[in-house]
Amino acid sequence: MARRQADEMRNQIVNLLKEIAELSRLKRVILIMDEAHRLTESHFIWLMDIHNQLDRAKISMTEICVGQEELLTRRTFFL
Repeated sequence: MARRQADEMRNQIVNLLKEIAELSRLKRVILIMDEAHRLTESHFIWLMDIHNQLDRAKISMTEICVGQEELLTRRTFFL
């Protein structure tokens, strides 16, 4: 049940971002995240899933992460 709720929430986020992107002739969304050093691995996986879903819908999403120095370590982990 929790998995279904998480999937539903992610789909709601994707649909909202699609609606926002449709208002732009460029079909682009920019997501700025403060305190991004607090994101966990599962948060990053969620973000990648959302990015991929939007990409399949021909919508470009740019993510800008702002946070403490630990964020650099996280970035290196995911590259």
